[in-house]
Amino acid sequence: LNQAQKVYIGSGHEIGFHGCIHGFMDSMPANRQVYEIIEDRALLEKQFGGMVRGGAYPFGTHSDQLVEALRASGVAYFRTVHSTHNFEVPQDWLRLNPCCHHDDEKFPELVDKFLETKVWARPLFFYVWGHAYEFEQFNNWDRFEEQAKKLANHDNVWYATNIELYDYIKAYEGLRLSCDGGLIENPFAISVFFWADGKDYEIKPGQRIQL
Repeated sequence: LNQAQKVYIGSGHEIGFHGCIHGFMDSMPANRQVYEIIEDRALLEKQFGGMVRGGAYPFGTHSDQLVEALRASGVAYFRTVHSTHNFEVPQDWLRLNPCCHHDDEKFPELVDKFLETKVWARPLFFYVWGHAYEFEQFNNWDRFEEQAKKLANHDNVWYATNIELYDYIKAYEGLRLSCDGGLIENPFAISVFFWADGKDYEIKPGQRIQL
């Protein structure tokens, strides 16, 4: 195994893709876009095993045509570089906007707000993005580490990869309900948790429950 394989295979990290040549994919013709998507995924899947189902736009640029090429190629999500500065769950996973960059001046403020906000009806989605080389470029590793320590080890926070979040949210959205909402079934392969009528529920894979 090469060094990258030793670091990432079986480590809990998710492998994402970025296009074969890290080019401006939004400026490419449709057939080249599809090639960049499929070829890069195939190479990474061969090197690391498993499935590569998402990634990030090179340079953050995208277009409607590129989004449709990703959709047609079976891609689950693709991240932009547009900071939302909020904790809303994504609605368009092929235009996945992060909360902030790790060098964003609002990062510490957002960390505090995330940890202090009371969650009672809808979950909070905190997504920080960046590149490893930028820690040296911006000389901000100590600042990032300080915020990471504040975010760590909270029982009410789920620390997940992109694809884990995507699959869970899609499973939640895909729960089947009877007309009156009293009967719920989970057709997916993961457990889903929800709150209803003042109670917490877990519905396991393939399970049907009566509220």
